[in-house]
Amino acid sequence: MRFEYRILLLLSLVIACGFTFINFLSLVYLRDAVEEQLREEARIYSKLLLYNRTEKLPEHMRISETPLPLKGYSLILYTGKHYVFVREDYVRNRLLGYALSLFFWEAGLVIVLLSLFYLTLVRNLRTERELTDLLNVMLLSLTHRLGNFIASQKVNLQLLGESPPARRLRLSLEDLERSYHRTFNLLETLRREKNVREERVNVVEVVRSAFSTLEGDGRKLRLDAPSGELFVRTNPVYIELLVSLLLENALKYSKSLVHVKLCRTKEGKPLLLIRNDVGERAGGSGTGLQIVRFIAQKLGADLRIRVRRSFTVLVVF
Repeated sequence: MRFEYRILLLLSLVIACGFTFINFLSLVYLRDAVEEQLREEARIYSKLLLYNRTEKLPEHMRISETPLPLKGYSLILYTGKHYVFVREDYVRNRLLGYALSLFFWEAGLVIVLLSLFYLTLVRNLRTERELTDLLNVMLLSLTHRLGNFIASQKVNLQLLGESPPARRLRLSLEDLERSYHRTFNLLETLRREKNVREERVNVVEVVRSAFSTLEGDGRKLRLDAPSGELFVRTNPVYIELLVSLLLENALKYSKSLVHVKLCRTKEGKPLLLIRNDVGERAGGSGTGLQIVRFIAQKLGADLRIRVRRSFTVLVVF
């Protein structure tokens, strides 16, 4: 069943249950009000009879000095002298007429509201799906072009031979290729699992997994992690991407060492500390850090970055 149909069905059930409860209370209140009105009428007509008044009784009411009820009538009041009987189906017919009128008005209102809600929901979902499909196509197109570029550069490097500049370009190209494959795998994961939900994630395992896929390129990666496990309930795709981007950025701009430490805060929350000695490379565009800040905001994590003699990143999940 499509998402908008599930939402519409759920909303219909909620409205139906809400109106059913309200209507039940309304009918109980109306029944008590009608019975009280009948008893008040009975007192008035009984007093009129005591004064020898001969006003015509309503069709649904009978008054007698004997307690024997008429067929189809039930006792509603005894005044001390008169027994007042009311037709048994009178209250039921009053309630049924009110209930039918209420049902038709509520049904019309619910149909109009659900129609407006459905049209608004479908329009917004259609726009969101179009934007999502366009974004997926653009990302796939970008990764495809990047893959073609890497393949063509490999051919060019083979033509250059084994000169020092060629080796340097080969290392850069290998780093780019690794990033390309990780990005492509992430896109494939997001495309297959569109509704990634929060789950218990072991931060230590995520960091160790990121370590296994990264190479230092002559620079050292050092990890200090507790022997136990640091669990946090979060989106697994976001936290894997956050850790991967932070480590890649630390390696990219480090001189010789990247130190990663995992521990807990005083409140028991997982804490990730990344520190690297800043190398002589020129600074990047800052896009990576913007992505990291965005992901941290999505995760609800506290992210702090400090650049002095060393580049330090602190993340509290």
